[in-house]
Amino acid sequence: MRVLVSGSLRGIDPKLLPSLQDASRELGKALAQAGHTLLVGSDNPDDVDPFVVDGYQKVAKAAPVEVHLQEGAAACYVGKKNIENSWHRYKNWDVTVLEVVRYEAQAVIAIAGRDGVVQAGIAGWMLGKATIAFGGFGGGARTVWEYGSSDRRRFYFDALSDVEIDQLNSPWGPTTATRIVAQLARCAEASRRVAVPGWLRVVLGSAVLIALAVWILMLAIPLLGWLPAAFDLGAVKEPATPKPPDPGNGVRLLMMLGAVCAAGAFGAFVQSMRSLRDGVSVTGQRVAMDAVLGIAAGFLTAALYMLAQITITGTLDLPSQTPNYARVALIVSMAAVFASLYLDAAFSRFDSVKDSVMSGTYGKKVAGK
Repeated sequence: MRVLVSGSLRGIDPKLLPSLQDASRELGKALAQAGHTLLVGSDNPDDVDPFVVDGYQKVAKAAPVEVHLQEGAAACYVGKKNIENSWHRYKNWDVTVLEVVRYEAQAVIAIAGRDGVVQAGIAGWMLGKATIAFGGFGGGARTVWEYGSSDRRRFYFDALSDVEIDQLNSPWGPTTATRIVAQLARCAEASRRVAVPGWLRVVLGSAVLIALAVWILMLAIPLLGWLPAAFDLGAVKEPATPKPPDPGNGVRLLMMLGAVCAAGAFGAFVQSMRSLRDGVSVTGQRVAMDAVLGIAAGFLTAALYMLAQITITGTLDLPSQTPNYARVALIVSMAAVFASLYLDAAFSRFDSVKDSVMSGTYGKKVAGK
């Protein structure tokens, strides 16, 4: 999880500064041990950022620290390893922080600080991000804690008890850092559940089962002998002279396209289910778009199969017997499933093939590569 830590030493009781610096180091260490990615905004010693980074980097194999800076700012932590500076398009620092909360961070931790910490903490919650404010050092983080305490169930997504919330405004202790990180993960998990309505989960699960049933049905109809005798895919008839039009050709084509479309939709719905499992906030619009793209990927797979057959044999011959139909339809529909499971990669691959074919470089080695 990508966690923004927002806080500073400004305006804090001087007697608390050593404890705040140590607490920041412990917080950074706990984030690294939990496998999270740390997002900060400066290396100013008046902020908690350098102390959090110091604790974070003491953990072996910690992920690189992301430093998000306003336009024109000097690079931070020069000479330190595993630091990635990233400049944003705004010169205003407050706007930059809000942009980081909106587009980069998945969770926010607020500690001490002043107005900027209040903005980051409140914005994080309003945007549906897991937000933990530790008010024990006072400052802006206590303001955020008080705000959250006035609406506890919604602020913490009903993931923390009253006792745990009250402890966030108590003095810092030996286990506070690990407790905050664990609570942040629980709030993040709860926020993802809230972000996806229950009806969408039911609809998506039903869509997976319906698409799978239709796919199996399209493959099984010929094997079960449910087609009229005139369209019997397993019948082998002596050709007439002249050979009459085969009424089964259209049926075979439609059934194969039906199987391919159902397979493409099934793969797209499974992809959406995987996103839910991985904690991605899925919307009904995205599910519908993925389904359309999955069907499109299925059509494209069927078209590529027919194109390959024409290229190799010079004709387009649909399978005339049941075993051949089942074999071809299964192969093409399985290709559609994998294409729709990895829609972005599939369409990216199609684009690269298209560009290389149009430029005449397909299959050719590029110098130096």
